[in-house]
Amino acid sequence: MVGGCIMDLNFEEFYKELSKSVHTILKPYGFRKKGNKFFKISEDGFITLIELQKERFNYSDESAFQIFCGFAIYDPTVAKDKLHEWCMYTKFYIGNEGMLDDGSWSFGNYYCICKEKLEYPLFNHAVKDTTANIKKMVLEVIETKVVPMISEINTSKDYFYSKYFHFHFGALDYLFKLFDKDVLPYLQEQIDIYSEPSFADHKQAQQLKEYYLKMYDKHSK
Repeated sequence: MVGGCIMDLNFEEFYKELSKSVHTILKPYGFRKKGNKFFKISEDGFITLIELQKERFNYSDESAFQIFCGFAIYDPTVAKDKLHEWCMYTKFYIGNEGMLDDGSWSFGNYYCICKEKLEYPLFNHAVKDTTANIKKMVLEVIETKVVPMISEINTSKDYFYSKYFHFHFGALDYLFKLFDKDVLPYLQEQIDIYSEPSFADHKQAQQLKEYYLKMYDKHSK
């Protein structure tokens, strides 16, 4: 080992073993595993996704990842053939420096493993340690931060009335079906946002605003 890096390190095996250990913790809560992703879909269309999300610009000698968490509500009658972070309503990362809202990220929430000490490391501000210690840190985060959260939020209702809920125009009809007029304040908030002068010349924003106005009028009567 050199400076927290291991010379003979197989990234694929590391992620494989780490994923198995994470799944051991999440499986009793109903999570299924697909690669480095762990997901749970309730009968009412609530989806929880946990992922050991690898950085897209990983090098051959250096690999970094974050612990990603996402929530979404989908009409269960609609087929869901893809499950990845971009379909999540609420997106955030959980790590050594806590939680970042709105899908924002920080190098402080990255964990990094490397094969040798690099002169110009890509992830200089990430947490670097032995693979055993990084595994220990990740499993501790899953146990102490992820498990309490997923134990609290199991259904669409749990999610909608939680601090984690984030409005999304997808499945809007289904949201009204589940929560009726409780959706209206979120809709009004979006209408107000897209009524701001900065969105006046934004075609897509104005189209969304018109859609929200029609939905508001339809469901407020």
